[in-house]
Amino acid sequence: MADRQLVSHLRTALHNLEGEAIAIGAAVGDQMELVCRGSFNSAPVHERTVFYGASVTKQIIGAAAARAVLRGVVNIDDPLAQWLPSLPPSMEAIRLDHLVHHTSGLPDLAEPTLGVPGSNAELLERFHQLDALKFAPGTRFAYNNAGYVVLAEALAQSLGQPIDEIAGELVMPLGLSDTRFGGPIVQLQGRPDPPGTVGDGGLWTSIHDLTLWLQACNEGALGAETHQLAEQGTTLAMDRQWTTPGASE
Repeated sequence: MADRQLVSHLRTALHNLEGEAIAIGAAVGDQMELVCRGSFNSAPVHERTVFYGASVTKQIIGAAAARAVLRGVVNIDDPLAQWLPSLPPSMEAIRLDHLVHHTSGLPDLAEPTLGVPGSNAELLERFHQLDALKFAPGTRFAYNNAGYVVLAEALAQSLGQPIDEIAGELVMPLGLSDTRFGGPIVQLQGRPDPPGTVGDGGLWTSIHDLTLWLQACNEGALGAETHQLAEQGTTLAMDRQWTTPGASE
């Protein structure tokens, strides 16, 4: 696609979208085009304006998990309890694979209706009283923000580093200089603050960096094996009768 065609498509999208602050980027091969409109915290939006990246964080956590597997630090079939043994017995059947693919059976204790968690530690504390899962791990799909916070903490334990450092080390060689994980939130008047967790969210980045990340994924910049494993799907097991570990038969 010629540069002018790509820019034309982006400008059309920018015109048609509603919002006070919009930034759009596209990467095709070695081309990267960015367009912006509006203002953010009373300043004009530009390509280095830092926004909350929300669930894009999960892509980076997934890539970090894939790299840890390929380096032999963890196995995708490791039980969660191997890395977070303080969690309750009700979570003993969960493997890292279940967290990656949203098939853990965990209730999503990061739901805003339960109160926006201020940190990973606060969210993990909510699981300490968990009596039962919603379904047998591996048998159903249910998108789960809290599961990615738990995955991030399991990676932190296995690698002996905070998750913000792990994620940062993954993306910084790509030149994502506007990007950080966790840290101070950017407050917007009249808008709720984002959660303080890192794993399900916690990414702060610009459209410039986000498009660089897209370009890196398109080009396999983290290594072909890492991208292949990070993008690998899963197969659900047949649902079955099961009991929560520790429950009476």
